[in-house]
Amino acid sequence: MASQVSATSSSHGNAPPPPSNADFLESLPTHALIQELTRRHRILGAPLRKCVILGPPGSGKSAVADHFRYNFGYCNVLRDHNGGIPGGSAPSSAKEKLAQIQDRLSEPQCRRGFVVDGFPENGVQAEMLASNLSDKDKIDQCLILDAPTVEQLQQAFGSTNASTNHASKAASGSSTATITEKELQIAREDANRVAKWFLEKKGVQCQKLDISGLSRAELLQKAGDALYFRETGGSSSATSGANFAGA
Repeated sequence: MASQVSATSSSHGNAPPPPSNADFLESLPTHALIQELTRRHRILGAPLRKCVILGPPGSGKSAVADHFRYNFGYCNVLRDHNGGIPGGSAPSSAKEKLAQIQDRLSEPQCRRGFVVDGFPENGVQAEMLASNLSDKDKIDQCLILDAPTVEQLQQAFGSTNASTNHASKAASGSSTATITEKELQIAREDANRVAKWFLEKKGVQCQKLDISGLSRAELLQKAGDALYFRETGGSSSATSGANFAGA
C-alpha cells in the first residue's frame, strides 16, 4: 500500500502544473492584448441598460445583441449560456427562458447590464418576465427591429440568398427559413403588443428601428444610438400610445 501511495504521489509530482492566467496572457500577441484592454476601457463608459430586443425572425436581433455584448459589456442572457457552447441547447419554453435569465443575472458578468434577445414574445410573457426580475434588474429599455414587408426584411443588411430567398445567416444572425407576409405581420403585431405593454405598464421607453435598406454596420450603429437615446436619423422612433396601436 505504501509503495502504491508513493508511486501515485510521484506520478502526480511529475505532472506539469496547469497553465496560469499569466501564461495565457503571455501567449497572446501584444496587439490582441491592447485591443482587448481598449475594448474593456470603452465598456467602462457605457450606460447601464437592461434591454429587450424584439422583432420578426431574421431582423438582426442576435447581431444587435452580440454587438451590445461586445461593445457595451451587456450579458446576452439567452445566448451566452447553454445555447452558446458545443452540445448545449437553448431554452425553448417561456419557463425555461425565465429560469435561465434568473440564473445568468446572478453571475457577476451581468452587473453592467444585460440584453434579452427575442423574448418576451407576448404580453403574458412580458408580465412573467417583469414579475421575475428584482428591482435592480428591471427592464428599462426595449428596441424593436422592424421591416414592413418580407422583401424589405430579406434585403436588409445588403445580403440576400437567392437560392433560399432569405437574408443570409451571416448578415442577419438568423437561420430561419423564408417567412411569409402573414407570418411577418403577426410577428410585427406581437412585437408591438409587447412594446405597448412595457410602455403602459412599466413606463419603459421603447424605440422602433426600421431596418429596411440598412447595411449590417448601419443597423449596429443605429441600434447603439437608440441605446444611448441619441437621434438616429429619422429611421427610429420613440414610443407613444399611437406608435404601437398596430403594425
